[in-house]
Amino acid sequence: MIGYIVKMKKFFALAVCMAAIQSCSLLKFSVDMGDEPIPATDVNTRVMVRAFYRDFSAGIINAADSIVSLSPDLDTKIRAMRWKMDATSICAGTAYGSLPEMSLINTWLFCNTMDMYMSSAPDSLLFGAQSHLAREVSANMNLKIDSLAAKVLPGQRYRLMKDFVAENSSLKDPAVQKDMLLKWIAFTGQSDTSYVKSQGSISQTIADMSDKMSGYSSQWANEISWTKDMFTARLDGSTAGDELKSRMDSLYADFHRMSLVLENSPEIMASITDDMNAQLTELINTINRSLDNAFSNIDTQRAALEVFIDTQRVRLMKEADASVAAAIDRTMDGVPALVGSILLYLALFIAVLFSIPFALGFMLGRAREKKRSAGKDTADKH
Repeated sequence: MIGYIVKMKKFFALAVCMAAIQSCSLLKFSVDMGDEPIPATDVNTRVMVRAFYRDFSAGIINAADSIVSLSPDLDTKIRAMRWKMDATSICAGTAYGSLPEMSLINTWLFCNTMDMYMSSAPDSLLFGAQSHLAREVSANMNLKIDSLAAKVLPGQRYRLMKDFVAENSSLKDPAVQKDMLLKWIAFTGQSDTSYVKSQGSISQTIADMSDKMSGYSSQWANEISWTKDMFTARLDGSTAGDELKSRMDSLYADFHRMSLVLENSPEIMASITDDMNAQLTELINTINRSLDNAFSNIDTQRAALEVFIDTQRVRLMKEADASVAAAIDRTMDGVPALVGSILLYLALFIAVLFSIPFALGFMLGRAREKKRSAGKDTADKH
């Protein structure tokens, strides 16, 4: 941190000097701030992939909500909610990558793998009678990402990427949680050093970070809301509800019997009281177990979400620090050459400023001398 402060002080001092020197119209120069901007094709790829993520999320959410509303089974509802949360979260992670081409590859791999799984899995492992909704949206999203790649990539590059996606889409060994950069470089036959890893100019980097934070914030808000929905569904589940209803009915019957025999049979009253105590204890234990289980699931999901948020925040801050530090280092590394160029041009300017009048005076003096000598020679002849 101290090193950054020192570099920033040097940077501002350089900026002041540049402003002072540029006041002279004869000395004009510019300084390159940051990496070269990424190509327009990469910018277009980045924008299109992130737009696809929003379309993907809307499609998955609509399909999952339809499954939840149509399915009477609690387990199916929970699976649909979990699928909605996991699918959109994974797609956000692939779409908001730093390298546009790798974002397209990873998103395409995920959509293709999900489509393969939905097509091959039986209804019992999916969403029962509503499984066709998930299959339709998965197939549709796979076609859309294929069409998007065909639009943003040149023909040969598109065919190469399509072959790569087909080769690396495996249900036994999914590529979702892997870094496919090295595999892609090896597949294309490029060297590690020739593959473009530039983050773009500073303005592009800042815009990229802003877009990432906006996308992740929306995703995190949705995940929190969906976690609440799953918690509510579990509490309203048929098993827990029927069990609690049964306990309450039994307790009501005990109170009714107790009210009938309260005045006439103390012995029966004592028996009923003991039975009621047992029923109350069991009811309270049942409620405690249900709440403990529900809150345990919430705590686990919240902890996982906090880890994810912290990880993304640290990664984004590291990228920002690295970009700023690299820009400052490149600027400071160029200072000696810049100062040398300024001094050279200043020396040339001074040399030209003083040598031209001297040369003109010398030449005029010689011309006058020659003219004077020619006049004397003419006079001597006469």
